[in-house]
Amino acid sequence: MLKKPVRDFMSREVYTVDKDTSILEVIREMVRRKTGAAIVTEKDQAIGIFTDRDVLRRVVLDGLDPGDGRVKSVHTPEVVTAGADATLGEVARLMSAGSFRHVPIMDEGRIAGLVSAVDLVRWLGHAPRKGGPQS
Repeated sequence: MLKKPVRDFMSREVYTVDKDTSILEVIREMVRRKTGAAIVTEKDQAIGIFTDRDVLRRVVLDGLDPGDGRVKSVHTPEVVTAGADATLGEVARLMSAGSFRHVPIMDEGRIAGLVSAVDLVRWLGHAPRKGGPQS
């Protein structure tokens, strides 16, 4: 399972927001979509990622009013991505090494999908177990 390409498993519904979108609007939409991340864009180019961790670390802890601020002031600009041909194992190692929970998946220079730590756990939970009842 970990050797299969991530393109076969990634979520293709990626929430993207313009950098000038209000923080509160982004948070509300993330909750509505049941996602923990939004890709932040400028002129249709990805410039960062805004995650549920950013909400806690850069909004709540800093005492910001999410209704007044823009996502460009609180997103994570350094985004680690993987190619659509990367394996699930490679994406899991990226997450582990960087201590993050979301990896945008790129295909031909464009964001093609997103993989979250929750996605990996779901997929691993469905993987046949060696010597177990699904073997």
